[in-house]
Amino acid sequence: EILCCDALDMPIDGNEFDVAFSNHSVNDVSDLPALMAEIARVLKPGGRFVMLGLHPCFYFQRSGLDENDPEWPSLYFTTRPREQRFNVAGIESPAPVRAWYRPLSDVITAFTSAGFVITGMDEPHPTADMLQDPWWAANWAKPMFLLIEAQLR
Repeated sequence: EILCCDALDMPIDGNEFDVAFSNHSVNDVSDLPALMAEIARVLKPGGRFVMLGLHPCFYFQRSGLDENDPEWPSLYFTTRPREQRFNVAGIESPAPVRAWYRPLSDVITAFTSAGFVITGMDEPHPTADMLQDPWWAANWAKPMFLLIEAQLR
């Protein structure tokens, strides 16, 4: 069954699911603590949440700044939106996407404040073979994604 609804106010009873997954949805929401609380609400006790999102520490490559920009350190510690088009292998998205950038400490705090214990973390990256391709080498100089696994207490 597919349900299309507001992630901050799901029309679902509490304690319904064993596992929840998010593929970049956390970057679409301005109020991350509210989203995490809603996900915790619909999970059963001990339920798992797996989140893949933009890497808050290294995604500045597409944030409109260069890592040597003097504004970067102060902007890193703010929650801020940015609209951008994505270009993957020469194909550009038809419309801009709004992504919310926030520091890693805010992401972790949103998890723990909602009652999650982080059980795993990864920074997905291309293999050495993939990096032989100029596109991958140019676009993956630093980790761009963050994968967090968590369990509800």
